[in-house]
Amino acid sequence: MSAVVGSGEVGRIERSWPAFGLACLFLWLVCFPGLLSLPGSVSMAQAVMVAGLPIWMFTALMREAPVLDPIARLGAGLVLAGVAFLIFWALISAMFVDVPLRAGRSIVSLAGAFAAFLIVVATLTPERMRTYLGILLFAMALSGFLSLVAYFEPNLREIIFMGSDRSSGFFKNPNQFGITLSTVTPVAIGYVFTREGRRTGWVICAALLILGLILAGSKANLLLSAINIMAVVVAVAIVSFTGPKRVWMVFGGLTLTVLFLASGLFVLHLLNPRALELLQAFFSAEGELHSLNSREVLWDESLRQFLLHPLTGQGAGQPLNVFEGDRQVTHSHNVLLDYARTLGAPGLAVFGAVMATMVVLCLNTIWLALGSKGDGSPHDRILAFCLALGSLSYLAANFSSDSMGPSTSPFFWTVFFLCLAARSGLVSAGDGLNDRV
Repeated sequence: MSAVVGSGEVGRIERSWPAFGLACLFLWLVCFPGLLSLPGSVSMAQAVMVAGLPIWMFTALMREAPVLDPIARLGAGLVLAGVAFLIFWALISAMFVDVPLRAGRSIVSLAGAFAAFLIVVATLTPERMRTYLGILLFAMALSGFLSLVAYFEPNLREIIFMGSDRSSGFFKNPNQFGITLSTVTPVAIGYVFTREGRRTGWVICAALLILGLILAGSKANLLLSAINIMAVVVAVAIVSFTGPKRVWMVFGGLTLTVLFLASGLFVLHLLNPRALELLQAFFSAEGELHSLNSREVLWDESLRQFLLHPLTGQGAGQPLNVFEGDRQVTHSHNVLLDYARTLGAPGLAVFGAVMATMVVLCLNTIWLALGSKGDGSPHDRILAFCLALGSLSYLAANFSSDSMGPSTSPFFWTVFFLCLAARSGLVSAGDGLNDRV
């Protein structure tokens, strides 16, 4: 990452241990939202986030050198301005509903953006980037390992599988577990190729993340992760080689990746045969039609509710209340429709602008990583590429699943703002952090 932060500035930031310690605790707890909770279904991660916000803000105000490059600062400003409006509009919408406290779900989801941004601008150094990513990767790999243990251990299985054949990790459902895994898996794969030393450890970490994905059995996230793994392999070949050797490495890497994914299907057959059957059915005309029909019911009802309340929506955090058999579906399974349904046209327009800004920033980061002519090392370029890819994977998954709820959105915001910080090693403006991460 680019060099403008002097040793004195880095040293002073590194001494801000309360902000750093709270950030580490927050990131660890974000990976286990269902493990500990306070009264009112408040997770420990949410409580730490609320306690940490003033500390991170104070520490950020004391920092002099910028962490983000100019384009990232502009994009982050636009994103946070949109998020601030959405929080305000969520409070307004709560005035017209029967259960206004449910607006807390949306507000906490959005407040995670400010928490993650402040953690980055207040505490981040190259060493701490490694620490933060290490916490996320190790914690999710641990969840993958415990999911495997729970597959054979009945007492733990009841906690992690919750009576189904799909692991939820320590999240509310398997789709949330799968979304978070697919968000960080590209980083682990990138580390396998670029981190010098301890490569065996990173191979084990990546394998546990993929194992967690298999046990979660989420079709969308399995497909996204397969695409992401191939994309990382291609990116490593492009960044690390030139000329004809690059072409051969791309071809060889893709061939090996396809064989690896085929072996993954065999493991899926052994550990989660129903998920494999659903995946196979999805690619058949009949199976795909069934999957789309089940979503169409939710999307049609969401659109109907939006048209009934086009200005304020149903109200922030209000459930969809559609039943599939004996199961109540509380959100729209599409993040744009969920914002339209709950916050009306203003919420849809502003969140659409926020999402578009994030997508543009991630795509621009990928472009910089693959075409960087500056001082960025291969490691820096691959890391920025993987963080951007993970952010895009999370956004893509939310078009058919989680709708950016409070359990997973802080996870996403952290990866996204770390992605913006990682960009600073790819720009020639000399604006950003020092050293490689």
